[in-house]
Amino acid sequence: YWRIPKPGAGALKRAYEPVLPALVVPWRFMWQGAPSADFSGKLFVVNDHGHPMGKALVKWEIRGRRDLILRGSRRLSIPADSSVEVSGLRVPPGLTGGYRLTASITAGGRTFRNAVDLLFRN
Repeated sequence: YWRIPKPGAGALKRAYEPVLPALVVPWRFMWQGAPSADFSGKLFVVNDHGHPMGKALVKWEIRGRRDLILRGSRRLSIPADSSVEVSGLRVPPGLTGGYRLTASITAGGRTFRNAVDLLFRN
């Protein structure tokens, strides 16, 4: 209305990007928390372009305030109009507190990002 974006505008824009690192995480780890031993997430790459994207670099990490829990990367070609599972995500048991899962795809001179906050409780 006054050209001031609503709080959800950034999330909506990211969701409609033609290339997106999609993070699949059980909802209880985002809202109420659960034991880290039960965590099982997945990272997908979505390509809505009508052409393949070769030599894409996918990176992901789970980081707390002071510590890095998980980091990985993979170079792959992404077929046109597809989604590809890149990695399953596991964390060590016994984690507590807040962590952030981030993922990025660099392809064709552009970088696409996505992130989600996680909460682990005993």
